[in-house]
Amino acid sequence: MDPLDEYFTSKTAGFWEGASKDLRGAAIGVGVTMAAAAAVPAAQKIIGAVTKRYDFNQMLAHNPQLREHQAANPTQFNQMYSSLRSLNPAFAGDPLVAGGLMMRMVDEPSAAANILMDASRTYRAPSFSPMQEALVGGAQKGLSLKPPMKEQVDPYADQRRRVEGHELSVREEKALDQLQQYGKKLSP
Repeated sequence: MDPLDEYFTSKTAGFWEGASKDLRGAAIGVGVTMAAAAAVPAAQKIIGAVTKRYDFNQMLAHNPQLREHQAANPTQFNQMYSSLRSLNPAFAGDPLVAGGLMMRMVDEPSAAANILMDASRTYRAPSFSPMQEALVGGAQKGLSLKPPMKEQVDPYADQRRRVEGHELSVREEKALDQLQQYGKKLSP
């Protein structure tokens, strides 16, 4: 084989070997990120179910009179609580607030929709859960996705240059004066 062909063949092979390693690493990174992204909703559902059960039990512990209503019509009672939780999780998580709202709904089931709508008006849903924020932040850091930086403009740059130039000229004048005085001392 011609030495020139060997040189280009080896350079081409070396490039593709390096590129395949880089691509393999990128594919692994993307795979890990996708697996983590898929795990987030599953973890949120598990945490949500555990939290809902805990909040429900706390509400019943703080409002024992609600147990009678739950025993009388468990399907309707559980549906009312599920609706409250989906429309305003903060209210459903507070046993006293949730108990008061549930008591109003079970006392007057025809007004339950209005009570739930009133409760939903005060709730502001977060844009991202803490888990999603961590995932997005980690992905941005790992992929170096930084927002474009605005060019910093120094409004005092011209003034600063003038002052620095003036200071330099003052220093030069002092140095020249010292040099002249030193020269006068040396001259006979």
